[in-house]
Amino acid sequence: MSTHSETIKARAQNIANLTTDAVDKLESDILSSAAGKMEERLGYQMYGNYVKMFTENLYSSTTEYHLLADGQKKLFNLETAEAYYALYFLALALKEMNEGSVIDTRIQFGEGQMNPSPIGQLIDMKDQYRKLGDRLTARYGSGGITAGVV
Repeated sequence: MSTHSETIKARAQNIANLTTDAVDKLESDILSSAAGKMEERLGYQMYGNYVKMFTENLYSSTTEYHLLADGQKKLFNLETAEAYYALYFLALALKEMNEGSVIDTRIQFGEGQMNPSPIGQLIDMKDQYRKLGDRLTARYGSGGITAGVV
């Protein structure tokens, strides 16, 4: 079974078809920012319930969505929202790197390299990721999240 961070990274990679180099940038700072955004959107108590769901509503990543129990669907949707927030903060980080005085149009990580999207397109993607995360968290923010065993 993978860790929560691994789940979020894998989901983000699947959503955005990220290169390995971009996935490598999804480290603790970006993942922590995404988790903080989740707590901000859900509220402290509901975020605590979300964290409890990590162990109480486990599911296999190979299970089709329609076969998941209600608690597992909530966890899947909230993990997806967190992955969108991670992509939002990743886009911000890549934008900052691109605008820096050293990195112009190409970012290199070890032996690989990545040519980022133009700034305008990156900003559009960033905002879209945030909006999608907001839409998913809004489903659970007002209705409450309960961590129950499925």
